[in-house]
Amino acid sequence: MKGCELNMGYYHNKKGYLLIEIIIGITLFGLISVSLIPILTNQFIHINRSGRRTEALYDNQKTIESNSALNLSS
Repeated sequence: MKGCELNMGYYHNKKGYLLIEIIIGITLFGLISVSLIPILTNQFIHINRSGRRTEALYDNQKTIESNSALNLSS
């Protein structure tokens, strides 16, 4: 066969990949993606929680400052 060579008992086309190579590649990509999803999800949860805490601290600080300004003016 022209353009093909025998590699471990299978003919391998020099122009492309074997189907098994593509399936293995997709499987590895899927496994890596599935393992990264929980990590990224937890990071988004922590970012949102941190943002809410920052907003609460800012609101409390504004309240304290406005109360202290009222006490000073009285």
